[in-house]
Amino acid sequence: MGHGLGMMPQHTLWKSPVCCGELPALGALISLNTIVEQQKAHFDEAMTSLRAGDARQAASVCDAALREFPGDANLLCLAAKASLALKDVNAAEARVNEALKLFPEFAVAHDVNGDVLLMQGQPDSAIRSWEQAMRLDPTRGALPAKIEVLEERQVGATLGPELAQQGIITADEAESIVQGLEKIRQDYHQGQFNPGIETEDV
Repeated sequence: MGHGLGMMPQHTLWKSPVCCGELPALGALISLNTIVEQQKAHFDEAMTSLRAGDARQAASVCDAALREFPGDANLLCLAAKASLALKDVNAAEARVNEALKLFPEFAVAHDVNGDVLLMQGQPDSAIRSWEQAMRLDPTRGALPAKIEVLEERQVGATLGPELAQQGIITADEAESIVQGLEKIRQDYHQGQFNPGIETEDV
């Protein structure tokens, strides 16, 4: 979104469209730059933990920061990523849905939502969410690879049995294709599906 600081006197924005909580009681004494730096510090701390493989600590930092800045869409999306790493899909869904409700045109939220949908076993919806993220922000370089890999498996899972019936491929080859899609979902649950799914994309 194209909000500017001057248009939102009680909120601030950083990195990407993001809505923060109300300024504290002493807000008149605290510059917006200071508020933004506080948010970034929380985000960087959580991101460092997530990159180091400590998703639980990342989630904890995000939760604490969101109590202070309850509408921070970047923190909401990072919290969703941490929840996915912890296999807590319900928590991830709640966080990303909150971000999407606040900022329906926030590409990061649509990207993370695609990851959530994939873990929920909804690959078609995941692809649509990633495609929406690409439309909103074509610079998100990891998205084409995620979409391509999943689409190839989706097509294979649909056509494999039909090709086997026509004698074009063997039944074993068709089964292998079908199992490929399921393996993507399982790998994602185990944190191993990584055609460009990086914490850096948050």
